[in-house]
Amino acid sequence: MSNIQGKLPVILSVSFVAVIIILSVIKFSNWDGPPLLLGVLFIVLYLLWLFAESRIAVGEIDMEKTRLDKGTLEAYAAARAATVITALASPSLSIANHLWLYIGITVFAGAVLLRLEAIRILGKFYSHRIRLQDEHKIIDHGPYHYIRHPAYTGMILAHTGFVIFFFSVPALIALMVLYMFVIVRILVEESMLLKLDAYKVYSKNKKRLIPCIW
Repeated sequence: MSNIQGKLPVILSVSFVAVIIILSVIKFSNWDGPPLLLGVLFIVLYLLWLFAESRIAVGEIDMEKTRLDKGTLEAYAAARAATVITALASPSLSIANHLWLYIGITVFAGAVLLRLEAIRILGKFYSHRIRLQDEHKIIDHGPYHYIRHPAYTGMILAHTGFVIFFFSVPALIALMVLYMFVIVRILVEESMLLKLDAYKVYSKNKKRLIPCIW
């Protein structure tokens, strides 16, 4: 029997890309000048990011099923998609002030670099789904020296940059929902990680997402 759980992220990612392209074409039909150039650049960067992470989803197709997620991956992914789709489908208020466009794309680019670096350093222990790997160990260097979940921090900041760039009130609301689901997912993930003695020690002096805050 085919692994539907493993294939689902790939199927959804392809559908998500198609929706992004369609909505972007519609949105940019009314843009011109620097906002249009920056908008196209932003979407290209976002799609390249999706492509960069697609290898992880493909690599998980043949992995064993896991229920440690408790549905948080699907909810988290849906909230991410809703944030992007809402931002692209709603009139963008930030287009009137080019400074916000530059701020948005800068925040996004920096956040994606942080996330990809966090994923690279975690290596084989990184997975889109929550699972304990064989010989699982705690990584405490690179961005993990400062916070426990830099990949999630990168994800949140990247979509914050997206909403700043394509700002609308509905997109801001969707972003708040994404924040909520990321927090829930982290708590579910840590309920598994705290079974490791090394993680209990590691987590005592490391915040989850933001140094010195949470």
